[in-house]
Amino acid sequence: MPDELSAFGDREMLHLWYLLGFNNHNLDQSYLGSQASFRNEYLADFITRESFTGNLTNMKSTIVQQSLNESHFEWIDSGDKRLLSWLVHVLSSEKLQVPIVGEPYRSALQGKELIVLSFDAATIIFFGVQGKKEVMDNLRRRWCEITEVDPLLKWVSSRNDDQCRWLIEKMGRSTFSWRFTPQSEALISSEDRYLFFLKNLDSSGLGLDVKRLFINDLKRKWKRKVSGNRKSKVQCNLVVNPETKTAIKEMAKKQRVTMGQVIDGLISQESTR
Repeated sequence: MPDELSAFGDREMLHLWYLLGFNNHNLDQSYLGSQASFRNEYLADFITRESFTGNLTNMKSTIVQQSLNESHFEWIDSGDKRLLSWLVHVLSSEKLQVPIVGEPYRSALQGKELIVLSFDAATIIFFGVQGKKEVMDNLRRRWCEITEVDPLLKWVSSRNDDQCRWLIEKMGRSTFSWRFTPQSEALISSEDRYLFFLKNLDSSGLGLDVKRLFINDLKRKWKRKVSGNRKSKVQCNLVVNPETKTAIKEMAKKQRVTMGQVIDGLISQESTR
């Protein structure tokens, strides 16, 4: 490995990859989606094999000068699929000064790494790093406004599959325009369905007041649905072990449903096997 590369961290190495690719160096893109250590090792070997003549020290200096400080990315949780999905959507669909990077990076990179590279690779001619900072600050403010609806959704359980399916059905029948479609998403679990609902809500572009009305209307309709379901139920007194009762109570608490609904769900699952 060239000595100059020892000063490059994972982020700088990815930016260097981008710059080399931009300048038509024939990199093996199959390494792009690998773990950073494997990708870095391949890139170092590539530079050595190709007898790279560029000044790596100057390139490192340029990369640092064009990049936002790490602190500007701290609010982006690499495990928050909802936030990352919104960021990719906004940078892809809106004409901001920081567009999402194209292929092969968009397909190969995941989540936060894709966002960071997009900011690093962006060229803002007149405002430079300050322009990137303004874009980042704007995104952060918008996300704070979007998540103001979250307290209104405390009645929803991401583990209640019937409820999550119902939310998607109701959103599909509303005036909302799908930004993400059920056909394009792998909606396997109830958590997937709830995330899908949130992603469409986040990307709708509607104001907080409109979202509040929509969510409160859903809440009223869900209460009526649950109330109607209860009227059709019959009482059933069962004698079970204390451990069984405790387990059912815990499941009901996690799913935010009644103990009876837990039992109904378990029976339904068993009957469909």
